[in-house]
Amino acid sequence: MDPIQDYVTALLKQTNLDTLPDEMKVDIQEQLTVQAYRRIGVVMVTELGQEKSDALMTMVEDPAQVNTDAVNRFITEHTKGFETKVQAALVELGAEFIKQMKLMA
Repeated sequence: MDPIQDYVTALLKQTNLDTLPDEMKVDIQEQLTVQAYRRIGVVMVTELGQEKSDALMTMVEDPAQVNTDAVNRFITEHTKGFETKVQAALVELGAEFIKQMKLMA
């Protein structure tokens, strides 16, 4: 499992949504995953700027041909504190989700 899925699964457990019927749980999990990747995308574009973001998008254009080592090198070379900023974005997403769940309870 990838780290984003691990994070989303942990959020579901923290909010007791992991006990929902599978169909509902999968739907919520998919929505949270999309939101997580969107926030990571915003961080990435903000950090890289348009030109470097375009270069990165070219590198990942064809999922079958993605060289993950090259992508990781590119991100590491062109961003400072990227992992910390991604973690902060995910923590913010989690806090917002937990707050929403409490309001709905």
